[in-house]
Amino acid sequence: MQDPAADGRPTPVANQPDADPSDTASVTRKPLPKPRHRLGRSTIALLAVPVVAATFVGFFGDLWWVIDLASHFRVQYAMLLGLVVVLSLLLRWPFMLIVSGAALATNLALIVPFYTGDTGEHDPQARPLKVMAFNVLRTNDDHDAVILHLLDQQPDLALMQEVNFQWIGAFQNKAVGYDRVVARGRSDNWGMLLLMREASADRLRIITARTFETLETEEGKPAIEATLEWDGRALTLLGMHALPPVSAAAADRRDRQLAMAADWVGRQPGPVIVCGDLNATPWSAPMRDLLDRGELVNSMCGFGIQKTWPRGAGLARIPIDHVLHSESIVTLERHVGDVPGSDHHPVTVTLGWSNEVTSSAE
Repeated sequence: MQDPAADGRPTPVANQPDADPSDTASVTRKPLPKPRHRLGRSTIALLAVPVVAATFVGFFGDLWWVIDLASHFRVQYAMLLGLVVVLSLLLRWPFMLIVSGAALATNLALIVPFYTGDTGEHDPQARPLKVMAFNVLRTNDDHDAVILHLLDQQPDLALMQEVNFQWIGAFQNKAVGYDRVVARGRSDNWGMLLLMREASADRLRIITARTFETLETEEGKPAIEATLEWDGRALTLLGMHALPPVSAAAADRRDRQLAMAADWVGRQPGPVIVCGDLNATPWSAPMRDLLDRGELVNSMCGFGIQKTWPRGAGLARIPIDHVLHSESIVTLERHVGDVPGSDHHPVTVTLGWSNEVTSSAE
């Protein structure tokens, strides 16, 4: 019999059943991630999901005090999300790269302006004003370290918080060259003291100074108000210590104190400075309200995020000690110190009058 293939005809093939669509050999599928990639993605998700959630939830702090706590850690979120973005690239995980990248960009949008912000032009003829705000910690026995830092920095005005009667006595006896403007010593954490450098009397004059209660329904949470004449121009200072938001009740009182500060700014006829331990970061809802309603400038703008609490916590620290001022004032210098004994870093700011103030006055 002649072979069919010999004359070029195709060889008959026995009947075969159609391919089963469920047969993995007949369907092209995307390969599953390798086991180590699956483990890596799970680890990244455990890190990224809560950070991404906190990034966006933190914008709604006015709804609930616990949510507002999420607003304080923008720098930490950015660092963690930067790590997630890198790992997502290495593991070729587009979904997580997009999600974490969007959250990273959101946090950076809130952080970068503090590094790139324009502080404005100041009047070079006006003499500067140096202000220090320091929560010394009531239980801190190292009075000498604090006073040494004060004498080293030589601020024109120094607002000290959490001062008890022992602290007031130490400043009076050892802070050579400084006069007490006004004080409210207390045995709890709410004592306040304002000092003025004697050598600054040629450009700084105290018109009036007093303490008053920041909460209408509660005594013992004082603030300091001082009306000043700085280089021949009127200025009013508010120094305060807000409550820490450790509970719903404490957060509500803190929020009312900051709202009081915004109302206070609105009643002043001229430029103001608001300083102290406000127990809120710039991204917190009540702080945003204070800055917006008071039309205030955060002195950190142009100088970067300068974290002040808790001292010794490294990357976990957050900026809750502030010097805020009117737009007619310009921040010339700003830095935080490191003083043993307190759980806060002191903030020292050098201020100048804006050129716009000088131009309008002329």
